[in-house]
This record gives sequence, structure tokens and C-alpha cells, in this order.
Amino acid sequence: MLAKSEFLLFQDAAGRWALPTKLVERVFDLDNLTTLPLTPSILMGLTNYHGEALVVLDLAALNLPDTGMPYFRHLQAILVEAAGQRFSIAASEIHKIVTADVDDLQPCVTPISRFTLSQPGPTVTVVDVDQLLRLTEGQIRREMRHAGVRVDEPGEPDRI
Repeated sequence: MLAKSEFLLFQDAAGRWALPTKLVERVFDLDNLTTLPLTPSILMGLTNYHGEALVVLDLAALNLPDTGMPYFRHLQAILVEAAGQRFSIAASEIHKIVTADVDDLQPCVTPISRFTLSQPGPTVTVVDVDQLLRLTEGQIRREMRHAGVRVDEPGEPDRI
């Protein structure tokens, strides 16, 4: 028997995406957003979610190849919990939850994915959350260095 997985399908200006539902805590309206200076564009800002400050990531800012998808204003956020972190991903539209077999996953190479999901219609890219977090951390470190801020490398002891 083949393993099945559930994915939440959503859309933003960069295209259609899928997140494993086991990582999704909930979807909420993105009513408030505070932008942060000197941060890469993938870091859209912070939002207050029931008293918790959550980072909001914008996948459309990754400058992935143009998918021809129309631009939509971000109206919702997907609360994700992975690798001991809670953060949100901006979405313009939430589509549905789908169940997929291993055979439905096709290899691809992007900065934040290793697979696409075979679905009728536009390509659906499966977000690899670990890759997304590594990419975001690297972009933040580069921006901070560019701004003249000293940044310790991962694994280095904190310096006083």
C-alpha cells in the first residue's frame, strides 16, 4: 500500500502551493501587519495573532520563475508549526485540502521545494518548510551583514 499524505492547497502572486496539513495549525485573516526595516522581502512583517507576534513570510518574494498567476493582495495567513518554530505564510486564496499518493509527487528543484503535486490545472509546488526556514534565515543574515550588523554564524557561541 502506498503512503498517502494530506496537503493544504493555497495561492499567492507567485503561484499555487501545497503545505503538509500535519504542519498547519490554522488559517486566519491577515488583518494587521507591521513591516520591519532592513529585512529581506520574504519577511513580509509581523502580525499579532491572539497576543503572539508571528513572522509572516511572503513566498512571492522569492523571485521564482513567473507562473503567470494573477496578483492577489494577501488576505489570509497560514499558521505553521515546524522545527520547533511557529510562523505564518501569507496567502491570497486558500483552495482546499487534498490527499495525495507518493506517485502524485513529481521531483522539482526550487529554493524551497523538492516536489510538485500532480493536479489538474496550474502547477502546485509542495513547500519544504525546512528549506524555507533555512533560506529565510540566510537572507536575513545577508541583509543584516549588508546593513553593517555583526552576525554570528549558526553554531557559533554567542559573543558578548
